[in-house]
Amino acid sequence: MKYSGSGKDAFVLGVDIGGTNIKYGVFRGTKDFMRLLSDGSFPTDRSEGGKYVFSDFFRRMEGRLSEDGLDFSKIGALGIAVPGPVTEGRTVHGCPNLGWGTVDVRKAAEMYFHGPVYAVNDANAACRGEFTYGAGKGCRSGVMVTIGTGIGSGIWLNGTVLEGAFGATGEIGHMPMHPEAGPERLCGCGKTGCLEQYASASGILKTAELLRAEDQSFQEDSELTAEIVFKKAKEGESWAVRTAESASEMLGHAFAFVSCVLDPEIFILGGGVSRAGEAFRNRIQAAYRKYCYWPSRDAAFALAGLGNKAGIYGAAQGAFSLFCEPNQKCSAAGSG
Repeated sequence: MKYSGSGKDAFVLGVDIGGTNIKYGVFRGTKDFMRLLSDGSFPTDRSEGGKYVFSDFFRRMEGRLSEDGLDFSKIGALGIAVPGPVTEGRTVHGCPNLGWGTVDVRKAAEMYFHGPVYAVNDANAACRGEFTYGAGKGCRSGVMVTIGTGIGSGIWLNGTVLEGAFGATGEIGHMPMHPEAGPERLCGCGKTGCLEQYASASGILKTAELLRAEDQSFQEDSELTAEIVFKKAKEGESWAVRTAESASEMLGHAFAFVSCVLDPEIFILGGGVSRAGEAFRNRIQAAYRKYCYWPSRDAAFALAGLGNKAGIYGAAQGAFSLFCEPNQKCSAAGSG
């Protein structure tokens, strides 16, 4: 595969690699405008420690774009959001939910794509997307939290995403909420009792299975998923309500810790679990207000305006910046 896009009017591909699915979006534009042309998702191939993530994705991607009437060879740059700490726009230092150790994402992608590649932490990509185009547009400070297979966050401060010394800023999913927890709450990072062991999609399922086992009235009728848990909670099933309340309480508590350091204007909730909607958001906000330092109690809470597309927007913007001429500032606006 070869690329032939140009900085003046280029196609860029934004990719958001999750532990369950890989989302993508093809954008076209200039430094002042970006439009989504096509988007979709594929299951993430995590077999053999994530060895085939890229080969499987690119094989599927070329066929999908052809179906959409787009030519992969016209892609000028690639932005990849990954669920782990990233440095230098290329190297991720461990992705527990993919089975990766340290991986040079740029080098791995360039085996299948012969163009500029930009790697970014998935939560940071979603943060940039939401505060540029979505629910956080116009806010000076805030935290974008992605709740999916794992939990991560991006921090927005004065018009930019805050990045730390080691690429781990915003990894709130690994906050040790219950470090004394047993092996049933062992996290992929090697610790026990991390936030995502209780409030991510997989953590919610662990809690639900424990509570469901205690509920003699429950009848096994289907494979349990986080979506089913929240559906059952809306229907008033006691074990599901207790599961939703437990996850909300844990998230609100964690956000209160975050607010003591950052005092953000807004918390934006994204990722697959955020599809539970306003009821889940309201529970988290109520828990936050119970635990936060009182001057920060009026922080706003919102669901992601771009939904699950925030990551592909942020990744694409990073890729699009590769087309900028030296000393020119890139900006992209608009939506698909």
